[in-house]
Amino acid sequence: LAAAGIGAITIIDDDDISRSDLNRQIIYRAGDVGSSKSLCAANAASALNPDIHISQLAVRLHSGNVEQLVISHDIVIDCTDNAKTRYLVGDAAHHCGRPLVFGGAVRMEGQISVFQSSVKDHFGSPCYRCVFPSMPNEKQVPSCSEAGILGPVVGLVGALQALETIKLILGQPGTLTGRLLLIEGDGSNFIEIQTVAR
Repeated sequence: LAAAGIGAITIIDDDDISRSDLNRQIIYRAGDVGSSKSLCAANAASALNPDIHISQLAVRLHSGNVEQLVISHDIVIDCTDNAKTRYLVGDAAHHCGRPLVFGGAVRMEGQISVFQSSVKDHFGSPCYRCVFPSMPNEKQVPSCSEAGILGPVVGLVGALQALETIKLILGQPGTLTGRLLLIEGDGSNFIEIQTVAR
């Protein structure tokens, strides 16, 4: 997004870089281990394109701050790695009328969709909870550190999230609103599922 010239980007992450992040989060280097993820990501984006405005917040999203953060931005891109935060972001995007570009990956599988359930001209389209009604437990959805993840799958998901975001900004048709794109890396398959509001 920085390379595409998106004028203002806010990166929110309260975590620090660990060695296990390096295989899938390619803006970080071995020397960055222990540093703030959001600060290093903001520095990388600024170095790539110094003509845009990059903000970084080394904070954890919670019920007390999520709606204010969501409402102060035009589009929300969910790159989180845990179910609790995904549902928090999904609910806030729906309540605040903001498009949500969702992406997730684990092992050799990825998912991408766009949720605009409370955005003008998209009322009646599915929200995050329409597609994922109840929060799974930790056994159903293991974390990246538990299940492992292949870096190129994350790269595919991230590139497609950037594409969907740019299409939203430009008002282009054909976003993944109402569709869930599944990536199965082991067979190099892309499967699309139509989604509906509930």
